[in-house]
Amino acid sequence: MKKRFLIVAPAALVPNWKKQIWKFTKEVPFLIEGTVPDPYQAAEIIKGDRTYYLGSYTSLAKGTKVPEEWKEVDGKKIKIPEFTTYLWINFINMAKFDVIILDEAHFLKNVDSSRSKAFRELKEGKKLLLTGTPILNYPPEIWALLAMLDPKLAGSYDGFRNRYTLNGRTPKNVKELRESLKPILLRRTKKEVLKDLDPIERITEYVELSSQGREIYEEVVAGIWRELEILDFSAGIGKDSQKITNILAMFMRMKQVCAADKANYVADLAVRLHDSNDEKVLIFSQFVNKPPVVPEIAKKLGGEALSIVGTQSPGDRLDIVERFNTDKNIHFLVASLHATKLGLDITGAGSVIFNDLDWTPANHEQAEARAYGRMSDLHSITSYYIICQDTIEEVIQDILAKKLAIIDEVIEGVQRDRSPGIFMEVLKELKRTAWQRKGK
Repeated sequence: MKKRFLIVAPAALVPNWKKQIWKFTKEVPFLIEGTVPDPYQAAEIIKGDRTYYLGSYTSLAKGTKVPEEWKEVDGKKIKIPEFTTYLWINFINMAKFDVIILDEAHFLKNVDSSRSKAFRELKEGKKLLLTGTPILNYPPEIWALLAMLDPKLAGSYDGFRNRYTLNGRTPKNVKELRESLKPILLRRTKKEVLKDLDPIERITEYVELSSQGREIYEEVVAGIWRELEILDFSAGIGKDSQKITNILAMFMRMKQVCAADKANYVADLAVRLHDSNDEKVLIFSQFVNKPPVVPEIAKKLGGEALSIVGTQSPGDRLDIVERFNTDKNIHFLVASLHATKLGLDITGAGSVIFNDLDWTPANHEQAEARAYGRMSDLHSITSYYIICQDTIEEVIQDILAKKLAIIDEVIEGVQRDRSPGIFMEVLKELKRTAWQRKGK
């Protein structure tokens, strides 16, 4: 009897899954679309004879609220409280798929999100959860994934949290947790699979702000010094939450000033790299509109450059990547860091430039992996991190380096700290700098 597989992925990855399924099997998967099942799709899912079915978290996790009602049971009226039902999940359970594959399963880590609640309702089929980051911050984040695979092992969320952390963050009973995960967690890195991988060389280049950029930057810094003078760190984030919010907005402004100011340098560097090595160059920035760094760099590079931003459809992004990888007349791709975060294999690039730094080190590595390639198409790349001297970027770079150096005790590898705590570290560093300046 033919096995049936359901693959669920972020919406941006669905076109790539469809492409890869056809590439390796020459079969067209049935696409599950819309947030409510229609009769045709429901019949196909329950009785269909295809091998592959493909849907997105966004569609399948849509909940429908059922209002409270009173029912009469054995002559007594009983109140049935309001609840949420997930129609697609109900149909999937009835369909009894042989295997359910959840790609980028860390999308389900937030136990209170609708999508996490929906997929914890999956009762049928063997489940395979794919993720490169099962724990993004702290051990409790893996609970939602465990609850889908082995509810008995997962237990209650509060029980899991109390057993394996001191305060919801700091791990404890690590050896016990690691042992309990061994039967269901298979971690294989590229380095383990392919012993002689070509390296990713990382180069940091420092640039100075222009006189105009420095003037704008220092105006923002002056505002932060004023806020820091009255900020009470001993009270924690909660008491001064509004001041923290104001400072975070200033942080972003400082990053924006740096990112916009060095766009010319980055464009020139991209041209130099292409001219010297005759290789394609991939440029990342987190800023598309405010300021318009991505379009500005692409404009400076002219007709030899393409760009990817979040407003483009997943299909359009795939087409752009395909052209970049194959068209000999296209030498540059300027991309939003987050628009290319998932599912794109930009293997035509030999060099990668980060115009600006994200708060999360894992995002940089994921971006590099877009160019580094899949197992069948690995090649060396050189990554350039462009840092503005004497700015917040140097502080962020130092903190990110510390985060990457922490050995993850739960998953054998490196812990990527994506927590808001990084902002407090930046604040404290700026506070220290402010005191130093005041003392001069």
